Amino acid sequence: MAGRRTIERKLAKVAKKITKVRAELAISHEQLVELADHASDAETRSIVSEDGNRRRVAADAGRHRDRLSAHVAKQRAELAELEDLQNALLDQFSEATD
Repeated sequence: MAGRRTIERKLAKVAKKITKVRAELAISHEQLVELADHASDAETRSIVSEDGNRRRVAADAGRHRDRLSAHVAKQRAELAELEDLQNALLDQFSEATD
């Protein structure tokens, strides 16, 4: 089993990564909300106008929203993995101090 100092260093690194990913996720989520609104508006405009150009704009906005949504999902998965790692390290730390 790793020593306490090693575990403390790993915990510090993981905590820093968690903070970074949470901040990035908050920004991405904010952007996703705005982009989803834009895509919805573009889709409504394309239906009302029946203009081919507006359909392309709506399709582009929808694809962009979907890509950003996938990115947000990856960030959430990364955060979950980091939190699991942090919990495992905390367990190891607890065992090392017993």
